[in-house]
Amino acid sequence: MLLMLLLLELMVLNISMIMFLVFSMMKLDFYMIYYLVFGVCEGVLGLGLLVMIVRYYGSDLYYMFNISKF
Repeated sequence: MLLMLLLLELMVLNISMIMFLVFSMMKLDFYMIYYLVFGVCEGVLGLGLLVMIVRYYGSDLYYMFNISKF
């Protein structure tokens, strides 16, 4: 679960760099603020979910093993 969250944050970072380059050429930098706000909210929700799973099960490894059964 933690690895998936890290990869998702890395994807958000890569997309934000590409968007920064494209939007800075078109003078549309204010759209970057919206994207970064949504990226931060996504990160906060993911970490909150991870904390909830760790508090409930004691480890996020149980959650990963439970998913692999499907």
